[in-house]
Amino acid sequence: MKAARLHAVETPLSIDEVPIPQPGPGEVLLQVKACGVCTSDRYVIKGRRPLKIYPHTLGHEVTGVVASVGDDVAEFRPGDRVFINPMVSCGRCEWCLDGQDNLCAQGRLIGLDDGMVGGYAEYMSLPAKNVHRLPDNVTFEQGVIITSILATGFHAVRKIGVDAGDTVAVFGVGAIGCCVVQSAKAHGATRVIAVDLSDSKLERARPYGADEGINASLVDPVAEIMARTSGRGVDVAFDVAGEKATIEGAIGSLRRGGRAALVGCTFTPVHLDFEDYFRGVACKEVTMSTIFAYQAREFPLMVELLRAGKIDLSLYSAITFPLAEVNAALEASERETEAVRIILTP
Repeated sequence: MKAARLHAVETPLSIDEVPIPQPGPGEVLLQVKACGVCTSDRYVIKGRRPLKIYPHTLGHEVTGVVASVGDDVAEFRPGDRVFINPMVSCGRCEWCLDGQDNLCAQGRLIGLDDGMVGGYAEYMSLPAKNVHRLPDNVTFEQGVIITSILATGFHAVRKIGVDAGDTVAVFGVGAIGCCVVQSAKAHGATRVIAVDLSDSKLERARPYGADEGINASLVDPVAEIMARTSGRGVDVAFDVAGEKATIEGAIGSLRRGGRAALVGCTFTPVHLDFEDYFRGVACKEVTMSTIFAYQAREFPLMVELLRAGKIDLSLYSAITFPLAEVNAALEASERETEAVRIILTP
C-alpha cells in the first residue's frame, strides 16, 4: 500500500510503498477513505511536537471502511463505515476509570505520537475501541469533522458546562471555534457572541449559531461585550486562539461567577496582564479550565446529536486532495482559506 511518511523534521513527506498492516487481537483494519490535514500535523513536521522514531505516518482525523478485524472483535464487520477516536488510552489507570481517558498518562494520539501510525495511507490498523460507526447520512468527508475538530469543541463545551439559557462568547471562530459555537447551541445556549479579527470569519460563524459578532481589530471586545450585556458579562467564554489577547479577553468578559474554557493551543510563552486583577478577575470568583483533546464517552453523544439534527456537518466546507498530493495539501492547509478542512482521499 501507499503511505505518505515524514522521514525528517522540516522535509517534504514522501509517498512510500509499505506493507498493509495486519490487525492483531482487538484491532480493526481500515481502508482509509478520508483523512483531515490538521495544524497539529504541521507542528510535527516543523518539530514543535518532536518525535524520536522516523519515518512516521501522520493523520489522526480518519474515516473509512472496515477491511478486516482481528480476533476478539465482534462489534464490527468488513464493510462497516466508521470514523475514529484518535486518543488511544490504557483503560486501566485512575483517569481512564474515571472517564478522563484524555488525561491518561499512557495515552497516545494516533498519527501524532511515536509508534502511532496514522491515516495518511491507504490502510491503517487501530484498536476496535477507538472505532465508531459513521451515521448513514454523514459522508466520509463530513465524518472527518467529528474525529478531532468537533470532538475538541464538543469536549470544551461539556467540560466547562454550558447550560440552557447561557450567554456565551467565543474568541476565535476558525474551524474549532465554529464547532464550539455549534456545540454551545446544541447544549442550550441562547446567545452566542463571536469575536474575531476577520469580518468574513464572523459572518461564516453565523450559520453555526453565532447570534452576533465583534471585530476585535476595530473595538475593545471586552468593553463591547460588557456594553451589549448591560455591564453583566457572559456566563461562559471560550478562548479558541491561544493568544494573549484572546485569553485575557475570554476571562475579562465573564460575569461574576462565570466560566472560561481555554481551548487554544500555543507552543510559545504566554504572559497575561490584568490592569486590575483583583476587581477584574479575583473578586469575580470565576472558574477557568484548560482543555485537552476529548473523551471516549463523548463520541456516542456526538453521534446522537448528529442523528437528532442538533449538529449539522453539511455546514463545514472542505477541499480534497489525493494522497499523492499530500505536500500540496499541507501547503493549502497553512494558507488562509474559506474551507474548514483540507482532506486527503487515499
